[in-house]
Amino acid sequence: MKQILKNIFFERKLEFLIRGYFYKISKVTCRGRLQVGRKVRIRARLIDSNGHLRIGSYTKIQGYINSIKLGEYITFGEYNTILTDFSHDSFLKIGDRFSCGDYVLFGSAGGITIGNDVIFGQNIRLHAQNHNFMDTSKLIREQGTTEKGISIGNNCWVGSGTVFLDGVTVGSGCVIGANSVVTKSIPNNSVVAGSPAKIIKKRD
Repeated sequence: MKQILKNIFFERKLEFLIRGYFYKISKVTCRGRLQVGRKVRIRARLIDSNGHLRIGSYTKIQGYINSIKLGEYITFGEYNTILTDFSHDSFLKIGDRFSCGDYVLFGSAGGITIGNDVIFGQNIRLHAQNHNFMDTSKLIREQGTTEKGISIGNNCWVGSGTVFLDGVTVGSGCVIGANSVVTKSIPNNSVVAGSPAKIIKKRD
């Protein structure tokens, strides 16, 4: 039984590496090992990685050329979605040693910056765009959008189900409780939770 499991693990790892090789040729600039899962969709040459990048199965990545820049040792879970548009303000930048779980949405219209050593759980959503709605003489869909961007510092842990809204800055050393809705900026070394998220204590 152990040998069967070892064989399955080896075959799956080899499968990820083979796919990674072909993606490096056509779609990804990666200065190190690239592992790509099943049915990953990447449009154009989008990703510039310093190396050791793993993209989980069924992940969708779309945007304009070189709008996604990643550090070293980056791991994306399965069913992730990364969206950038053709604006120069639209980008995703992630530092070193980042990992996230499954079903994470990076809506990067206004730009998303994530520092080093950040951990994401599952089902996290980042929306770097907001709809204007205050003019009651117009339909909401006709009022356009604003894109201020989202920034997350170094050494943060973000719990599953968290939502980040446009314009927030999260300092370094923060912990975000599961299912929080982050609507305002958070200072360094804060522990926050709730909807909307509020500081419940400080990390000393």
